Amino acid sequence: LNLAFVAGLFNACPALEPLDEEELKLFDELEDDDVGDSREERAFRLWINSLGIDGVYVDNLYDGVRDGLVLLSVMDHVEPGVVE
Repeated sequence: LNLAFVAGLFNACPALEPLDEEELKLFDELEDDDVGDSREERAFRLWINSLGIDGVYVDNLYDGVRDGLVLLSVMDHVEPGVVE
């Protein structure tokens, strides 16, 4: 019911302006780094990247956390002081 209300609202009153040529070109420049990941892998990888930890960017979950340093950085970011 809520989803139908919101869909009807956006159909009746769309507040977004159409994209111009320059903005459409920006979409072509974006990398498609979600190929081959399961939903859980993608969600976890995007969550890690959204934390904004300096020097941490995971493009492949299994290769990115293989040595454990990324996981330790994430743990220390989520709860400071837990990693010595």
